[in-house]
Amino acid sequence: MKSQAALEYLTTYGWALLVIAVVIILLAELNVFNPNFWTAKQQPGMCTVLRSQFGSASLSCSGTSLLPEFVMQLNGNGYVSIPNSALIDSGNQYTISVWVKTAYATNTIIWTAGDGRTSGYQLYLYNGYPALWTPLGTIISSKLVNDNSWHQIVGVFPSTGAGSVYVDGVISTSNSIGSIATSGNNLIGSQPISGYNLYYYGNISNVQLYNTSLSSNVIQELYVKGIGGAPITLQNLVGWWPLNGNANDYSGTGPFGKGDSGTATNAIYTNDWYSNYITP
Repeated sequence: MKSQAALEYLTTYGWALLVIAVVIILLAELNVFNPNFWTAKQQPGMCTVLRSQFGSASLSCSGTSLLPEFVMQLNGNGYVSIPNSALIDSGNQYTISVWVKTAYATNTIIWTAGDGRTSGYQLYLYNGYPALWTPLGTIISSKLVNDNSWHQIVGVFPSTGAGSVYVDGVISTSNSIGSIATSGNNLIGSQPISGYNLYYYGNISNVQLYNTSLSSNVIQELYVKGIGGAPITLQNLVGWWPLNGNANDYSGTGPFGKGDSGTATNAIYTNDWYSNYITP
């Protein structure tokens, strides 16, 4: 009798338990149990840098969230083209900061200024290792980032001395790469030379460009602010592309304070990006 009652119980409630299990699995796949799913997100254009005619700069944000609503997804054939700009292309030292999530292991371009072969400078992935390139030298990080998780990568291109690569706020490698040349043809996710495009494949967010060599402390502070963190050295900021729903530049530089906004090609803006993001 007991075994018959147990069988009747399983028959009666088994389907209900199965439905509950399926619902739980579906909710998990939708990231409902991920705390970042419920966190408020930055709307596109939520933050921008305001600059005065006297050279001062301030950050204007309409909310407090440090998570973007969207990130850009590039699938091996997309990129963002940024106009040639005196602010971006007339200096001799730069720092480029970007957040990426990639599972692609071969060579891919994250940022390039110049023709990508004989002038300018690049931040790219060499078989999954972050690397810097100038016509006078290359340095390659010792830390892999092609694990399908989010990482902050920072490349420091100095006017003299050693360039450096940082991963998640920590210096990974440093070595001489030579000074960089004045350049143009700025691209996120590719380079302009036919046959050497090396398109980026993965998610990318919060590209910040400075016309100075940021210190280790500042880079660590940028990392701690997270994927949606705003720039913190505004006087040296010459480009800020959050890629949160558009390719606009919110640095407040450029003509009429509109920045050097980019033109996206074959790019997708996705709001389902945070499954492998861990808040610093």
